[in-house]
Amino acid sequence: MPTISVVTPCYNAGAFIEETMASVRAQKGIEWEHIVVDDGSSDDSAARVAAIASTDPRVVLVEQENSGVHVARSTGAERADPSSRYLMFLDADDYLAPNCLSTLVDHLEANPAVGLVYCAWTLVEQDGSPVDQAPGFAPRYVRHGLRIRELAPNDPDTPLDALVSRHEAIPSTAVLRRSVFDRTKGWRRFGVVEDKDMVLQMALLAPVHFLPQRLSYYRRADTSRSQEQFYESMDQLHSAWWDDHTLDPTQLRAVRKAIVFDRRVSATTSGRAALRQLRERRFRDGAELGARAIKRFGEAAVLSLKASIGARRSGHGR
Repeated sequence: MPTISVVTPCYNAGAFIEETMASVRAQKGIEWEHIVVDDGSSDDSAARVAAIASTDPRVVLVEQENSGVHVARSTGAERADPSSRYLMFLDADDYLAPNCLSTLVDHLEANPAVGLVYCAWTLVEQDGSPVDQAPGFAPRYVRHGLRIRELAPNDPDTPLDALVSRHEAIPSTAVLRRSVFDRTKGWRRFGVVEDKDMVLQMALLAPVHFLPQRLSYYRRADTSRSQEQFYESMDQLHSAWWDDHTLDPTQLRAVRKAIVFDRRVSATTSGRAALRQLRERRFRDGAELGARAIKRFGEAAVLSLKASIGARRSGHGR
């Protein structure tokens, strides 16, 4: 019986899916199953998966009409063996170090209250060659009085504030405790940040931990999205969470405080970057970053006031 079910949504990933599957089959020290959900691919992805599944009963191919990655992930989770206690949602173009699953699962076994653990990653090009980058994880910021503080890499606990602000929720780096995942609302359509939506759902139900080991290889997409697109998607996600009255009052209050903190983090980091650009005489970039910092500081003030008024009206303020 598998300890963990690895779910891979696959859409036209014929160039990468065999390498991804090979990395799962190379996992050491743990029983696993690999469910690959082909989301209506027009290439030979399904055939490649079927060929491997015919020789390894731990591999399961599920085919569906093209419905989107969030549906494919949900389908895979539903097909998982009932005996598996953990889930990983591994993207079809990423791959794992041989000790990835055992290391992350061992951490969850040793910390039964934790609902999700994620690791650092190595960024690779389309051809698999490493990208010169460090440190392999996003900074995690928390409150420090009226300022912000970055958590040390060896500090595993990652509170909601850090997850809402700058956490890069890459599914290929995370193992989820299935009993906690089953209490979430499941994968939802949120464009490029639906991964973050899932992590936030998990964080409201159980602690989230981080391990600084590079146990996953994250392939850089050949089509880049701009930073502005990411900010727009994040704003849409935050708007949905801000008005999510299905949360209990304590959860809603925590979410709103975290969203306000995100604006403070964005303002502070943009302001610091603006100063660096100005020192280097890159005045146009500095001006743009400075304008973003001012905008985010203003948003933080407005949202903080809005949260305070909302708490008083609902009778939950202090």
